[in-house]
Amino acid sequence: MDIQTAFLNGTLQETLYMRQPPGYIKPGEEHLVCRLHKGIYGFKQSSREWNLALDEFFKSHQFQQLKTDPCVYFRRLPQGLVLVGVYVDDFILLSKSTTLLNTVKRDLYSAFTMKDLGPLTFCLGIEVTRLPDGSQYLQQNKYVSNILDKHGLSDCNPISTPQDSSSIAISSASASPQLPFRTVRTALSLDNVKA
Repeated sequence: MDIQTAFLNGTLQETLYMRQPPGYIKPGEEHLVCRLHKGIYGFKQSSREWNLALDEFFKSHQFQQLKTDPCVYFRRLPQGLVLVGVYVDDFILLSKSTTLLNTVKRDLYSAFTMKDLGPLTFCLGIEVTRLPDGSQYLQQNKYVSNILDKHGLSDCNPISTPQDSSSIAISSASASPQLPFRTVRTALSLDNVKA
């Protein structure tokens, strides 16, 4: 699910003004400025105000935030559990109950202008594939390939362990300084954390 113009849903708590945008200036009124009532992209307050509006929506619909991740809301009902993962203006809805999912979607549509993007296939660098048995397969092949390409390692030999058992140790003095080992190692370590 994707919220359209998410920041416009947050009401600004501060008084903010901006110059008139090009194309909207009336002749003779060039000196006037616009007072903003809603958050717009580019203002530091906009993200916070949008988050407050979203949090208020979910809490008014009896959702709770996970203590371990404030971007995940959940609601337990007799029909089952509903989880909503939030990333700025994109939502992932999860439940075993289609009825519950449709109820949450209806509530979201009544509060926000939204677009249903269909079944989840890609999110935050993770490819999602639904298997015939209903389970989900997660992979980050594109992420890893991009790291390897960026560092000229796309033709390396894949191995199943962090260090190939047939490798020969070399002294650090003879190691290639051109390869940013720490950068590559850290990027790939982040891949393991996200998986």
